[in-house]
Amino acid sequence: TSGVGVLHLKVIAGIPDRNFNVLTNGKYEHQFVYMPVKSAATGRVWLNNNLGADYADIDSDYFNPHQQATATNDYKAYGSYFQWGRKADGHELTNWEVNSTSRKASMVYGDTSVKSDNPTNPAFITGEDWRITADDTLWDGESSVNNVCPVGYRLPLDPNNAKDSDNEFDVERNSWTGTDSGTAALASNLKLPLNGFRYKNNDTSTYEGVYGNYWYGSAITGGQGQDFYFGPYTNTLDHSPRAYGLAVRCIKD
Repeated sequence: TSGVGVLHLKVIAGIPDRNFNVLTNGKYEHQFVYMPVKSAATGRVWLNNNLGADYADIDSDYFNPHQQATATNDYKAYGSYFQWGRKADGHELTNWEVNSTSRKASMVYGDTSVKSDNPTNPAFITGEDWRITADDTLWDGESSVNNVCPVGYRLPLDPNNAKDSDNEFDVERNSWTGTDSGTAALASNLKLPLNGFRYKNNDTSTYEGVYGNYWYGSAITGGQGQDFYFGPYTNTLDHSPRAYGLAVRCIKD
């Protein structure tokens, strides 16, 4: 039999991941699409989700590029766990184990203790730094060599960094009200979830639903990467070993 029907095509004008339709490890692993969202506090444009969020993944059952975190512990909005300054080479990708009492992310490619300045293995590299030689410039701007954000976007920078206009995470967090910064972060237009982090020597995430941990593109010279840390009763500029796995939320350059 044959018939005539009507095909409704919906076009989504989203922002593709920098590695969209790019093979990594022989697969299309970064088929993510994001939407822009404007900060009510600063007017700056950000991505509406963390890099790697399930809501942004066209291959996920939860794909909905307009959807943001629905709760502080919405694991579908947590996204990937990047090591500071490292390319999106697969090391950041996670598998979620979800049950009635807990949600834990393990790294898709496991981990290794073998450091490299240019890893060819997508495993998560344990220790203080994944590199042999520290490089503070890997994420310091839109044109930086390892920028993981979509074209035209970059990681936010420390307000003390000369390249920063102070209207980034620093002003964002100063606009939050109340004693619980996790609830305030979710109430903002950015809807930042409490994604937790991946510790330098563990193969699973930790403190998800308790703390939010987001990388800046800035680093302490020759030392740790800088990050934005928030949760119950606290929000602050912090720093962590570059081998930690934290979330990335991108801002328009």
